[in-house]
Amino acid sequence: MQLFEFLFFCLIFVFILRLVITPLRARISSSFLALTGISLLFIGPIFEGFRWQLIPAYLTFIFLALGSLKRAPSKLHWRALAAVPCSILLLISVSLSQLLPVFNLPAPNGPYSIGTFDYTLVDDSRLERFAPENNRELSVLVWYPSAKSTEEKFPVRTLWQDVYSGDYDMLSFFTSYLGQIDTHSQIESAIAPGEKFPILVFNHGFMSPREQNTVLMEHLASHGYIIFSIAHTYQSTKVFLSSTEKILFNTGMPEDFRYIEAGALPITGVRDLVTSDDGSDHSLLDAQLFSIFSRYRTFESEAEKRNLVEEVLSQRERYLIGPRTTSDTLYNYFYGQMTVMGSFAQTWVEDIEFVVDELANVNAPITGFVDALDIEQLGVFGHSFGSAAAGEFCKSDDRCKAGIHIDGSQQGYNWDTPLLAPFLVMYSANFYGGNDFAYQSSNHELWNMTIDGIDHMDFTDVALAVRGLQGPGMMGDVDNERALIIINEVALSFFEHYLKGAPLRTDLEQIFPELTLELREMH
Repeated sequence: MQLFEFLFFCLIFVFILRLVITPLRARISSSFLALTGISLLFIGPIFEGFRWQLIPAYLTFIFLALGSLKRAPSKLHWRALAAVPCSILLLISVSLSQLLPVFNLPAPNGPYSIGTFDYTLVDDSRLERFAPENNRELSVLVWYPSAKSTEEKFPVRTLWQDVYSGDYDMLSFFTSYLGQIDTHSQIESAIAPGEKFPILVFNHGFMSPREQNTVLMEHLASHGYIIFSIAHTYQSTKVFLSSTEKILFNTGMPEDFRYIEAGALPITGVRDLVTSDDGSDHSLLDAQLFSIFSRYRTFESEAEKRNLVEEVLSQRERYLIGPRTTSDTLYNYFYGQMTVMGSFAQTWVEDIEFVVDELANVNAPITGFVDALDIEQLGVFGHSFGSAAAGEFCKSDDRCKAGIHIDGSQQGYNWDTPLLAPFLVMYSANFYGGNDFAYQSSNHELWNMTIDGIDHMDFTDVALAVRGLQGPGMMGDVDNERALIIINEVALSFFEHYLKGAPLRTDLEQIFPELTLELREMH
């Protein structure tokens, strides 16, 4: 909580106490409280910025200040009654302030400062699936190592800047407070001279911004990596392109998709028998489902596909498919869920391929940027659905020299294709090993990692920016900042080893007892 924010809350609390504690009315004048509050109303936004979380507190103060103008004293029971809504509004503001805080990002500890810029590029070989009158256009945010000592001052990027930029909308309003949080990245600062740096390509999760892992990006950049974070258009929170002002996340299907809305297809019961506390049952079930789906995709007629589904259900005891699964729900799972997700994964892989194809042609606003790219040393990683795209790319494109999958379910049509590079899979604590079905055929080293008590959003900046989102698929019971430190160190050690040839750190599990990091046996 910020200083003036805290003082304003304290003043309102005293104002409320004055309503119900008669001796305070004689000791503290309402005029003093009103004038002090008005001063804080002006000083706070000037020095700390406007925070919509304080609106209930502002309303409370106005109500109390206006009530103090009343000359005839009110009876105690009326004052006590007025204290109730005032207390509720104050509590709402304090809670919102704590749940959506202004905070300092953890400082990266590498030898370099960090620069950043963004750019857009158009793929003339592909139409935009969500707007086929246009070619596919992407926006990419770059972090890179910058020289530590520089006399020139550059503007600093604020946290998740894309989300609240552009014209006014409700998303901008509710996330505007993040503009008070500075990152450690300077916009368009000079790149560190005289060196070449390995390249990392990052992919966000569905409906997430390309900056969702700023803490991790800054950590890696400070240790000598150039990171290209792709905003996958129409499936990122908000994207700014050269051809349009902004594009928000689209929950519908692309116009070239002949399937009905996947969300309208009931898939009840398909995963009912997945009961293990880790990801072992998930992996076994997905191995079965993807194997069936591979056959499903070879059939052209609906009759053949329906017959396959009936064949599977007639041998239900061989599978982990739940007892409530019907012919329709299993067919819907293949027709909608797996086909849709596989199609999206392929589009994201094509986005990665295009960005990598164009690395040597980046029109960077800083001198010497392209010359600093070590294109031969390329790592690809992502979170949630972006991790599935990273996995698909590292199964299909030998330019991938190392990959990290951060807590997603592997999707795509190459589920049984061996990895072409060393790979690290970071898991939520309750999903450990859940993607083994897709990765254990690798001929390269495969690592699995988890942290005790960690859940899906703990792998991102959301764990710091939004507090109290505990629940399955959200946040676990870990120390969020410590979890990000562990993730940073594991990711850095992995890329340092496989892209720079550094020794793999063997002390991480001793330093962080809650960490599990193991080399998997290949099949």
